[in-house]
Amino acid sequence: MGTVVGTKAIEKLPVVGKEPSKPKIAVRAYKGSACGGIVVPNKTITQLGTPPEQYESDADFPAWVAKKSATPSVELVDLTVQGNSGTAVVIDKIEVEIVKRRPAPSGVVVGLPCGEPFTINFARINLDRQPVRVDPSLPKPEEMVNGVVPDRQYAKVKFPYQVTAGKADQFALLATTSRCSCEWVLKVKWSSDGAVGESIIKDNGKPFLTTSPARMQRYTFYSGGSWEAFPITNAG
Repeated sequence: MGTVVGTKAIEKLPVVGKEPSKPKIAVRAYKGSACGGIVVPNKTITQLGTPPEQYESDADFPAWVAKKSATPSVELVDLTVQGNSGTAVVIDKIEVEIVKRRPAPSGVVVGLPCGEPFTINFARINLDRQPVRVDPSLPKPEEMVNGVVPDRQYAKVKFPYQVTAGKADQFALLATTSRCSCEWVLKVKWSSDGAVGESIIKDNGKPFLTTSPARMQRYTFYSGGSWEAFPITNAG
């Protein structure tokens, strides 16, 4: 049974040394946006039906896709790590474990043609690499322009990374694949107040699912219009 941190469940694992005050870790999985496009595996454009006539915000479009019994691909994972009051925590490293790897399926990518005040630590996860690892990096300009990564201020993260006592630091991890439909989890290895531990991070209790759009057709639409197909220029 997991320990609830924020609104997410993190599995209890044995720790070395005395029982520490575990860091608080909250997770948010981005599953695409209207601007950047949403990768929808194992669906045809006909199965999705007519595009929505209107929506109030960029967040409404992923919700519309979800109502179509589709499972969008997770591309970006935000972690917010906070040390408990009076105790700093060191994030020694973040690892990725592939739970299941399947060939990239067919499907569609749908979307529209088309900052925050604090710095977020950024890294990449290439799910096609074996073993998979978290690589410190920075977003490419086109990734922010195209909506793949939210337009925020980023810094290249370095591990070990110390989170000051009582402070919350955010980590943005961009997962990519050109070959697979991969299920994966994060392992945050940390040390605090003389003890070490590991927290398993999932997407609402399930592995994150990231799917390559390499075999998919991309579609867009204008408000009140129909789907229009155009080629994918970057399948990775």
